[in-house]
Amino acid sequence: MKFDLKTRDFINIGIFAVIYFLLVYLSGMIGFFGPWFMFVGFTIAIILNGIVIVLFLIRTPKMGAMTLLGFIHALLFVIAGQVWYLLVIVPVLGFIADLIIHIGVENNELKRSRLSIAYALFSLWYNVPLFPVIYNAEAYYDEIRPMMRDDYVNSMQAILTGPFLATWAVTIFILGLIGGWLGILTAKKHFQPAGLAS
Repeated sequence: MKFDLKTRDFINIGIFAVIYFLLVYLSGMIGFFGPWFMFVGFTIAIILNGIVIVLFLIRTPKMGAMTLLGFIHALLFVIAGQVWYLLVIVPVLGFIADLIIHIGVENNELKRSRLSIAYALFSLWYNVPLFPVIYNAEAYYDEIRPMMRDDYVNSMQAILTGPFLATWAVTIFILGLIGGWLGILTAKKHFQPAGLAS
């Protein structure tokens, strides 16, 4: 397990971080149709981004790659107006994903059995932008009310409870496993990376 990122790796990290961000952002736009549609959009993003992340790891099978991708993604989200602590939590989840993928592995070998778990854990960040509804709900809804209809905000208040967010976290993890598995199948069908498509 080595931190041996090179110029080409940093380029890949930047490119895939933007692709990952755009898929999340564009899928999230479905949420304008209603609060439940927000979770439909995130479901689509989590599954499709499983392909993006697996292909990213094939091209950049280096320790630290997921950490940096997470930081860039979080930075883009904070610039777009999301909570600042994404800059802490998302890179930490990326680092945990890096450890799962690379710890005890020599020569940056990718083990198929680890990729889905690493991606599923990384995907838990989807719950982070919703944390304010737990500790500062009034300010959160006051902030979004000018941008959304009152019935939309009222529906959000009814949906976004502590038990719902806990259930959503479990759902995110399961969707991440599915997305990672789909990414592995896609890579196996269309690519022949060492140790992954065998």
